[in-house]
Amino acid sequence: MLNIGDDMRRSTSFIIALLGMIMIITGLIILDKDMMLKLDNYTYKYLKIHIVSDNNTRINKDEIIKIAKNKNYKDSVMYPYYELLNKNEKIVYDKLLELANKYEKVLKPSVKVTLDEVKDIYNSLMYDHPEIFWLDNNYTCTYDENNIVIKIELNYTNIINKINIARSEFDKEVNNIVEEAKKLETDYEKELYVHDTLINKIKYDSNEKNDQSAYGALVLGNAVCVGYAKSFQIVMNKLGIPTYYIVGMTDERHAWNLIEL
Repeated sequence: MLNIGDDMRRSTSFIIALLGMIMIITGLIILDKDMMLKLDNYTYKYLKIHIVSDNNTRINKDEIIKIAKNKNYKDSVMYPYYELLNKNEKIVYDKLLELANKYEKVLKPSVKVTLDEVKDIYNSLMYDHPEIFWLDNNYTCTYDENNIVIKIELNYTNIINKINIARSEFDKEVNNIVEEAKKLETDYEKELYVHDTLINKIKYDSNEKNDQSAYGALVLGNAVCVGYAKSFQIVMNKLGIPTYYIVGMTDERHAWNLIEL
């Protein structure tokens, strides 16, 4: 899967966090070609651009964190998938994020985007913002004969009927973990505390109707890998420790986290 190289003197470490098991990768990172092929397109693009070079070796730290220096987007270090989009895609991404936070459904893009671009936009939004747990994975597009999208309709989960209560419950669970973790001294101690807390709090359960969401994990206490990974991402980012959601294939489709320590 991942091989650890010889140069152990670099100041940055990345951890692939699988809740229940942690793999620490320090120094030179070599991503096995088979593993890269098993990652989904968005994860692959992010890792390829920001973490590995063309010859599959680790780029320097400044290159890895260059997304943090982008002045066109607030807190971009926490939202890496946004940085993979072009100018028009970013405009639509921002509008969809605004709509989702207002629980509004319909966007008529002010810029030209294709069906394929909307797919990239939507996946990037979902990967960057797992806290919008009321937003469904599916959406609807209306497009013209040239595949230019003229309308996007968002779908919300049935939890939308009690969204204010759900958000309050969710925020309480997140903040409880964050406040306890803040009492610890190092980022590593905080990461380990959050990891163990989630393992003890969440039961792996594919029968829970909200098993793909952080709400299902943190409030209802049941989730599959997606719910675990999204919960971890939300809490760690609240602690100011960049943590990303990544997806790929093991023997089946799976979700992980990438965290910078």
